Amino acid sequence: MFLRPIIDNLYFLKEISPFLSPLYIVGVLTPILTIVSMVKQPKPMQTTLDKYFKIWSIFMFIGILFVILFDPLSMISFEFLLKLSIPIYIYFFARIFIQNKQDLDGILTTFLFSGAFVAAILLYEVFFGAIRLVESRGMARIQGSFGDVVSYGIYLAFCFLIITYFYFSRKGEVPKMKRIRSVLIVGGLCLLTLINIHHIAS
Repeated sequence: MFLRPIIDNLYFLKEISPFLSPLYIVGVLTPILTIVSMVKQPKPMQTTLDKYFKIWSIFMFIGILFVILFDPLSMISFEFLLKLSIPIYIYFFARIFIQNKQDLDGILTTFLFSGAFVAAILLYEVFFGAIRLVESRGMARIQGSFGDVVSYGIYLAFCFLIITYFYFSRKGEVPKMKRIRSVLIVGGLCLLTLINIHHIAS
């Protein structure tokens, strides 16, 4: 998770060879390592949410099956297979991996630290010039060295949600002014991102 922004910046290597692309390597290794760890670890107590998620997973597998039947030998269909199945095994892996609030806070903190790399690229583009500009709806979007502008939106929007969560969850543990300062810094970066990427969904 910590290295993901750096991996995302190497997306162009897939144009040379899928075997050189860190994104493809991570995409293939993630389900394999996740399933291996799930088999080795004891299963957590089942909840009502697990039951509903299993039902939803069945529909997802049916959708994946149709993708494979439509184009069984294509690299694109293989990509879709990995993308569509991610929520299924990641959910059940998270049920094992996250056992308490400390585990959750550790994962969220790691994501925040990974966002620092994204923020550094953003600030470089804003103050020293765009690494790459993309035209859309008559507006210039900064894209950095990412595959698309969505990467900026995902990282900094989630960082804002996480820092807001920490503001409320760490009440009594961290001084109020320090929590406010953190929200203002991340919120300011998020706003700066939205102004420069012109991405409606973000």
